[in-house]
Amino acid sequence: RIVLANDDFVCWCPFASRFAAEMCLMPRQHRSCFDDLDDAELKKFAFSLCECLIKLQRVMPQVSYNFVIHTAPFADANSSHFHWHLQIMPRVMGLAGFEVGAGCHINIMLPEVAAAALRSV
Repeated sequence: RIVLANDDFVCWCPFASRFAAEMCLMPRQHRSCFDDLDDAELKKFAFSLCECLIKLQRVMPQVSYNFVIHTAPFADANSSHFHWHLQIMPRVMGLAGFEVGAGCHINIMLPEVAAAALRSV
């Protein structure tokens, strides 16, 4: 399910993806807080994120997406049990009755299939 891997970051399609081609981008070095990145690390993150988004646009042209940075709260900034990451959620389909009523998502694409497509471009 790996989409991209370099010396600093890894991006993959989560096993229990809620959305087709959903991706998670995470630093290889443990960090709890996104705001702990220095300028050099931030540039490497931006480069990795751009690569992921370019792959997404090549596989799903004109797709809309949301992304969320999950970071530790300020009170727990040096947490050893939390690793910050960025979640990319393509908006391929709207939520329907099942998703809204049951609180479960229906994903139309296996993460292994999505990762293979994203890697290939």
